[in-house]
Amino acid sequence: MKKISYIIPLVAMLTLTGCGSQSSSDNTTSSAGPKKVSFEFWHTLGQGLQEGLVDAIAEFETIIKKNEGVDVEVNAIYQGDYNDIATKIESGFGGSNIPSLTVAYPDNVAKYLDYSEDFVVNLDNYINDSNYGLGKQSYLGDLSSDSMSGKCDEDDFVDAFIEEGRHYKKEGTYSLPWMKSSEVMFYNLDAVKRCFKTGNSFNDSITTEDQIIEYMKTISWDELVSLSRFALENKATILPNMVTPMFYDSDSNLFITKMFQNNIGYASVNSEGKGNIDFESGENRTKTEQMVCGLVSLMKEGILTTKILQNDKYGSDFLSEEQTLFAMGSSGGAGYNAPASSDQFTYKITRVPASNNNPIYVSQGPTLTLLKNADSAKTEYAWKFMKFLTNTEYNNDLCLGSSQGYIPVRESCYNTDYFAAFLAEDSIYSKTAEVLLNEISGEYITSDSFKGSDTLRKQVGGIAATAYGLVKKNASLTIEEAVSQVTSSAINEAKKKF
Repeated sequence: MKKISYIIPLVAMLTLTGCGSQSSSDNTTSSAGPKKVSFEFWHTLGQGLQEGLVDAIAEFETIIKKNEGVDVEVNAIYQGDYNDIATKIESGFGGSNIPSLTVAYPDNVAKYLDYSEDFVVNLDNYINDSNYGLGKQSYLGDLSSDSMSGKCDEDDFVDAFIEEGRHYKKEGTYSLPWMKSSEVMFYNLDAVKRCFKTGNSFNDSITTEDQIIEYMKTISWDELVSLSRFALENKATILPNMVTPMFYDSDSNLFITKMFQNNIGYASVNSEGKGNIDFESGENRTKTEQMVCGLVSLMKEGILTTKILQNDKYGSDFLSEEQTLFAMGSSGGAGYNAPASSDQFTYKITRVPASNNNPIYVSQGPTLTLLKNADSAKTEYAWKFMKFLTNTEYNNDLCLGSSQGYIPVRESCYNTDYFAAFLAEDSIYSKTAEVLLNEISGEYITSDSFKGSDTLRKQVGGIAATAYGLVKKNASLTIEEAVSQVTSSAINEAKKKF
């Protein structure tokens, strides 16, 4: 994804430079097909995104009626969070109370596949269909315009996003990206500038605001730790109310990201289709414990804290209250990091500093999966709706128009007038999107999902915080001993769900 260096004014309607919906009747389905189809779509969307979804459903139903003569009805039903949906779907196995289309995390899809490999639709069968596969239906926004090279097929999806749907125990594609986010770092520029104040500076060679901002764009994890230590030692003049300089929201993402950045094996699917913990023993185990010991040492020193250690408070709360310098959290919650007023402090956004000169990050955000239905027409039109939700126009509209901090999943989305105008806005959402596109640039972690991978994620998230708690309570216990004990316990608990 290249940086867009030109700005084009927003036009009333999206210029068709991508895979947007069209009203032509190209590739119309034969009238011999069904006359009425109704299916359910279970989702987790908040109010802002729900409004965009309602518009998308109305447009989709109109387009299908015009081009195929079919009265299709999409029943979108809010089902709570991802765990709520997964629980309801698992309880509906073997019955009829399941949706044709659902929002899911890859871990959820892995569970469904473990229940029955035939329960989840292999999307490759639809992606490659000669009639309604990806890139086959212009009226669903599925064909590129003459001004673009290549069709809006699977190659138009950001590689890391679509690859996520192929890392299951069974070969094929079992989920499709819909909206994506990742972790970024929000920071208090005014306080950071005081770290470079003449006379008592962290780095005498960095003096201007522009130099500081550029330094923060490329700063490594170790350099961030050093800067944070300096800030903590000089907190009276840099940020008097500071509780801790570094706040990382997700304990699980912190663990997994550091594993991948340090090239330590995390988890995989073995030859039998079961989950495998790659750091259970051997060199990976040694490196894992060393990595976690480093995190626990930072917690003990007061340099780093996390959501678990702060009783589920977020870094955005600490940042807005000027209690931390650096808040590392999901771009999906970008809006919470802005100060209450512009007079309070100036914030900046950059990628989270990486370890081992290996800037690779977690991919978050909703994906879509199809569940098999006895009525094949329901599955077919649920697939068509999936295509519609991910076409250039509507993917842009949902991700950008809803102002939630998500980015689109297609390359063509980034080449539209609409996206260029969005980047030109002076908002925390546009600034966050620019960081995702131009600083992270598609460098996302892709790992296997399997039954129990969600439990493993949860267990590893508690290792550093739990070990720190043990050391804090027992002065005779070393960090190394605590980390070893907690790591073994986390591995054993996770394996119970494999």
